[in-house]
Amino acid sequence: MSNLINCHQKEKENIARFCKRFEERVKALQALLGDDFLEKFTEKSQEYDLLGSDAERSQYKKESWERFMANGLLYNSDRAKYQSRIDEMTGQYTLKHLDFKQRCTFPTTLENAADVSNQHKHDNRKKNSNGGNSNGQVKQNKLNNNQNDRAQFSQQ
Repeated sequence: MSNLINCHQKEKENIARFCKRFEERVKALQALLGDDFLEKFTEKSQEYDLLGSDAERSQYKKESWERFMANGLLYNSDRAKYQSRIDEMTGQYTLKHLDFKQRCTFPTTLENAADVSNQHKHDNRKKNSNGGNSNGQVKQNKLNNNQNDRAQFSQQ
């Protein structure tokens, strides 16, 4: 399980290579846990409740690992490149005034998740040395400016 959880896209790794590596780890986990491992979780989902026939529900359960891989791929992708797309889908999902089918824009297959990632223009976010806090650099700049102002004032 930890091999999958710690499987993140590397900075220079393209989405196709990451997708293949991620899928291999999911398949290994699926072999250990069994095909029906996610079925109980699936039965408690909102989308499952909206399905009408037993055939649709059965098919939905069979596709649970595929949906798991699709969401996992996005979750473990390089956030410096894809965070805005993930935020967009999450924002859409939180719009409670829309029907569930309209809100749920997350990909349902691994192939679709890779396509969504490929079509997204990279965010090109820089990793900060201050632990990811973008305000940290702003605060540091203000501190430096204040120190410079004090130094100039004391020289006058």
